[in-house]
Formats: sequence, C-alpha cells, structure tokens
Amino acid sequence: MSVKNHAVLASAISFSLLCANTQAEDVQQTLVPRPAAGFFNATYFEAADIKDSEGVEYIQQDTHFKMTLGKVGEVESGLFAYGFNVRQRTIDIETPDGSGEASQTLYDISAPLTYARKADEDTTYIINLSPGFKSSLEYVADEDLAINAVAQVIEGGQYHSYAYGLVYTHAFGTGKFVPLASYTYKPNPKWQMALGFPVTYASYAPEWGENYFAKITPNGGSWHVYGDDKEDQFDIVQVGYRLGAGGQWKIKGPFWFEVEGGIQFGQELDLEDENGTKVDAKFENSGYLQLGINLHFSGPE
Repeated sequence: MSVKNHAVLASAISFSLLCANTQAEDVQQTLVPRPAAGFFNATYFEAADIKDSEGVEYIQQDTHFKMTLGKVGEVESGLFAYGFNVRQRTIDIETPDGSGEASQTLYDISAPLTYARKADEDTTYIINLSPGFKSSLEYVADEDLAINAVAQVIEGGQYHSYAYGLVYTHAFGTGKFVPLASYTYKPNPKWQMALGFPVTYASYAPEWGENYFAKITPNGGSWHVYGDDKEDQFDIVQVGYRLGAGGQWKIKGPFWFEVEGGIQFGQELDLEDENGTKVDAKFENSGYLQLGINLHFSGPE
C-alpha cells in the first residue's frame, strides 16, 4: 500500500501503519509491502477547466521525494525515527488568448520526527512532528515556517487494529486540527484494508514482489508566496482529493516500480494578499498519472 499523496500526512500515517503491522506476530508473514522507507515520484495531471470561466484552464504537476534517514531504539522500548521530505508543485493557469497566463512553483520541505512506543502487547502510542517550510522560496521569512503534527493510538492484533488520534495538517487547505480514526483488517497475508479518515485504502499482494491498491486521500496544501519582490507577498490555499488505484512491482533489491492513476476532485484554489483581497476559483475534476520508485528493505524473502 502506498500512502504518500501528501507530505503533511505521509510520514506519520505510513509510520503508524508500520507500527500496526508489528502489533502481533503473523501466522504467515504478510505479502503486502510495508510503507516505503523512501520514494521518488512524479505526478502528471490533465488540464482542468476553471468553473464559470471562458476556457481558462488549471494545470498541476507534482514531484515528491521522501527518505527515512535513520532510527534509534525499538518500538517495544521506544523508537525514534527521523527523515527528510521535499515536494514541489507547479501550478499553471492558461487562457485561450494567452493574455492571462501565469505560473507558480511551490515547495513543501520538512524533516519528519516520529516517536513510537508499545504500551502493551496490543497498544502503541505514536507522536509525529514535521517542521519545515511551505513557500515559493524566492525568499525565506518567518511566514514560510510551518509544522504538521500527529498524535495517535493504535490498538489491536494480528487480524484487526484500530487507530485514533488528532492531526494538525494542511492536507485540507489551511492548517487545522482534524480527527484521525481508522479500522484496519488483515484477513490473510495477501490482503490489507483500512476504512477511516483521512485515508481509506485496500491493498492486495498475490505474491511477494507484486502489489495492487486503491485509495482515497486528501491532497490539498497551503503556501506563503512571493511576487516580484519580497514586499509583494500572498498566500495560496489549495483543496483537493484523490481517488486512485495502481500497483507496484519489485525490480531488484529494495527497488520497486510504482504506477498509479485516478481522478482529483473537489478542487479549489484561493489566493489572498496582505490587504485581505481574495481570489477564489473552483475547477472541474482532472485525471492524473503518477510514476515512481519505492524502497522496501524488508519482506518475506
């Protein structure tokens, strides 16, 4: 299963799934890969018409790199993990006559820090902090700083587990606290399914080295942006959700190739300058295709 559609949630939720997989010893070791220790992917979107406009189109392109750099300790006595995450999003606005075209590149750079500890055989506590920058990065100022956080509890055993907690995230646009709740079911080594918020997914692995998945996830964000000079500043807030499916296949060693496709829906983009002037836009649904390389260092082999 691949949960990496937004930097805001990827580190914490992927890490929680990893801990959930270690809640109890499997009768047979699972064939579903654990969350990737690192990845690089690129996502290509079809142009989306801006609603109530005369042929104005919105085009989005993403690249995303994440790597777990190390860990100290074990979950049973207290595990501390740290990593690096960088995501680039390019937004283009195109008009039929070319007179109102615009382009903006946005960055989300963070250093996820996670602590996990098993309280007993069936309960694990997890805290994640991801300090970093959300900005166009022409300049660096206090307004560029941002932090995301997750506090959650995982309870359950080999076949069933529950997670609940609280998330501070920009995945739904502006930074806000949202609840985290999910139920995960692993009926056998080939299947793993989770129903919850903010991520729901199903994953199937007929054999080790081959995995298929479907998921629905939030994919918004917010950034502090600079115009022609440092004094020209404004904020971009994006809202969107992805419904997608795909697969990943082992290439060699820890390297896996992944492809995912689907639609991004519920898309909105808000711009607000320092004077409080706002521009709001809503877009039609757009298809997307994501290609990537994942790193999986553990498995039944």
